[in-house]
Amino acid sequence: MSSRKITMDKADQNHGQMKHPTATSFAVKALTTKAESLRTPATCPPKLSERRRKPWRRMVRRPTERYPFFRFFSENLDFKIIDHGYGKVGQWWTQSADHKAACNRLTLVFDGRAFLVENNRRIVFQKNGLYLNPVNSVYRQVCEDYFVCFYIHFHLEIYPLQDIFDGVDHCLCRQIDNPALFNEILRKARGKKAADVIEAKTLLLNTIAGFIDMHAPSVKRKILLGEKYKLVFREIENNPPAAISPAKLAALLHLAPITFARMFRRDMGKTLKAYIDDKTLEKGKRQLLFTSLKIKEIAHELGFEDEFYFSRFFKKHVRLAPSEYRVKNKDWA
Repeated sequence: MSSRKITMDKADQNHGQMKHPTATSFAVKALTTKAESLRTPATCPPKLSERRRKPWRRMVRRPTERYPFFRFFSENLDFKIIDHGYGKVGQWWTQSADHKAACNRLTLVFDGRAFLVENNRRIVFQKNGLYLNPVNSVYRQVCEDYFVCFYIHFHLEIYPLQDIFDGVDHCLCRQIDNPALFNEILRKARGKKAADVIEAKTLLLNTIAGFIDMHAPSVKRKILLGEKYKLVFREIENNPPAAISPAKLAALLHLAPITFARMFRRDMGKTLKAYIDDKTLEKGKRQLLFTSLKIKEIAHELGFEDEFYFSRFFKKHVRLAPSEYRVKNKDWA
């Protein structure tokens, strides 16, 4: 009896110690924890240590910068050199009548005495000068003695049929600070390597870019119109005039034909038919001046049924037959 009681008293005592730890148990735990900390070297948490040792992991996760305007402009800009030449010309280079430019012309003046006449204004060519005649501008050129130049005919479009310089009705002029640039362009243009041609085209485009800043508001407006009518311009570019339906163009913008016609005339300053006729004429003039295609072949490429219909169309707007236009302007293009 007494032994059983003693055993129960010991059990109650142990149970009490588990519920209420004594100071001795706290001291033992503290010593044990301290001993373990001495055996284990102090380290940072794995993730923090990893970030400190490899900072590039944080940089990779940061978003890269994007430039929407750069992407838009580089994707849509089309710089195409249609023709080029370098040489010395004489008085035969003089034009007797005004000439409407079928595309942009950039002239790099090396030497000589010559000038342009536009809107009853005389523009004298200066040595080391740059002169840009925009597409559809009207002028004539005169050589008093001799003239040495390098020139290119080109178009610079944001969208199909939307040349950056279209609508600028006068010659753009500026002098360069580095005369060696002309010789560098000429040297690269004469090169036989692909890298030379790329560098020459890059230098020319950089030269042209200096004129774009002069007409920044005009360029901005063309970008807005190009974005608004891009589907329409592509349809006009890829189809002959006879196959273009105003109703189909209006449907591309989800508009009624009457609404579309009114809006297009307000934005472009001309009717849809006049716009299509002008762009067809531009294509025809470029083919006549810068290719050796027969008039019958040009008419076929532009979508006309035969060369006679094309000739009537061309003469109605230019007041010259295609063959006469080619002979009269071939040497001065």
